[in-house]
Amino acid sequence: MLLALPFGGVLVLGELQICYLNGTSFKSLPIDFAVFKAYGQVEEDGTRWLLGDHTGSLHVLVLELNGGEVVDLQLERLGRTSQASQNTKEENSFLTCGGNGVRRIGKIGCVCE
Repeated sequence: MLLALPFGGVLVLGELQICYLNGTSFKSLPIDFAVFKAYGQVEEDGTRWLLGDHTGSLHVLVLELNGGEVVDLQLERLGRTSQASQNTKEENSFLTCGGNGVRRIGKIGCVCE
């Protein structure tokens, strides 16, 4: 799966790695096997994405920027839901995951440093 980023470049969501490419730089993150079925942009700047995989696991992908360049990729498993075909961040940190006639709503909590 390819995701275009608002600041340029693309994310390539593979089964064993996630890559960032922009023509001049490349970052890669090895992952356990996953077939990503759904995605949703969390932050308008494109640095956080919600990803749903074939097992129903929900992940957040964080892109760390330094001077407009991606310097690191981090993937964190948030939990499990029904297998989603669409993830959407709503207002007030609420998330909807939908697929196969099922829609789940959850609240995303964060700790800011």
